[in-house]
Amino acid sequence: MLGEGDHAQKLLRKLQGQFPTFTDLFYMEAQGAMSQGDSASAKRLLELCMKMGDPPSIYPSWGGTGSWRAKQLLDQMAADS
Repeated sequence: MLGEGDHAQKLLRKLQGQFPTFTDLFYMEAQGAMSQGDSASAKRLLELCMKMGDPPSIYPSWGGTGSWRAKQLLDQMAADS
């Protein structure tokens, strides 16, 4: 997250406003929240990713950010608690 968590989170939120169906942006915000110890926000964002599903093919996606990747991080968070 560029080593600047707050700045990166603000940038991601701005991009989410411009590209609201690009699930990867919400997934990246969830990763940032996890790295900052904000598990409640991370969980909320990962659940949102799963609700959104994978992004439309017009976006360069990692794949699975709206499905198995989000589920995997949620499961990891549950196991770590």
